[in-house]
Amino acid sequence: MQGVVIEGKSITKWGDRPWVMHKAGKGTLDPNIFKVEQERVGNRLIERIYEPGSVLYNERHFELIKGKWFLVYYLNFFLS
Repeated sequence: MQGVVIEGKSITKWGDRPWVMHKAGKGTLDPNIFKVEQERVGNRLIERIYEPGSVLYNERHFELIKGKWFLVYYLNFFLS
């Protein structure tokens, strides 16, 4: 697992550590506010969540490993 959080001029890199699985049901994001895009590239699913016209952007990469989906990359971008 790797990732980065960007807030203003602060950049924090993430690495491997014990992660707790989060299960959010579909429809937890208001489609009138947030755009959700998904792209499948080989064994990887890339999900982009953002608010058009704002500085909020999240990107998650999930990879299919031995029949199970794992979060392998996370980017949280917010410029204040």
